[in-house]
Amino acid sequence: MELKAPALAFIVLLHLLLALPTNLFVVIYSLSHCRDFKQGATILLFCLAVSNLIMALLYMPFVVVATSADEWIFGNTDHIRQVLCHMHGFVYELSITVTNHVIVVISIERFFYIVKVHLHSKIMSWKVITVNMAAVWVSNDAVKRVK
Repeated sequence: MELKAPALAFIVLLHLLLALPTNLFVVIYSLSHCRDFKQGATILLFCLAVSNLIMALLYMPFVVVATSADEWIFGNTDHIRQVLCHMHGFVYELSITVTNHVIVVISIERFFYIVKVHLHSKIMSWKVITVNMAAVWVSNDAVKRVK
């Protein structure tokens, strides 16, 4: 079964309307409770929310409009349209890749918290997680540039 363009645009719009307030809430709540940034889980959830917020703000609106119009309509020349389309793809890849990496790190952090409790505070300190998250964002951008 193939989705028609208006149905797909509607589904993405619903996802956008749910993603914006929920991820914005997590980001604002995390920032307003800065003392909790000493906990690895807070840093990881914050990074996940930021990645999803980037997707909701910089990717989904364009998908809704382009899908509704049934073509890429952004830009007034072919060159600008192509550049914007590539930037749109970059934002998508960045968000998806960072989200996947953060979920992997969350899984590792939870493993140490549940199974290897005695090693959790040594291996998954907030400094290690912060460096790891910074590396995920920077390395993801560097990998995209090498392609």
